[in-house]
Amino acid sequence: MVKIEAAKCTGCGGCVNLCPDAAMSLSSKDVIAVDEKLCSKCQICVKACPVRALSM
Repeated sequence: MVKIEAAKCTGCGGCVNLCPDAAMSLSSKDVIAVDEKLCSKCQICVKACPVRALSM
């Protein structure tokens, strides 16, 4: 399961753009969400986050 530290997340959307499973989304308020049913746990989003707001 991808964990998001909301206090660190800047809402840049990099994780959303790189997710090969389309499991990540960005709301109009720059809040990231993960659909755990779609996520394959590849960790591309975790590695791509410039502020290290994502973890497994």
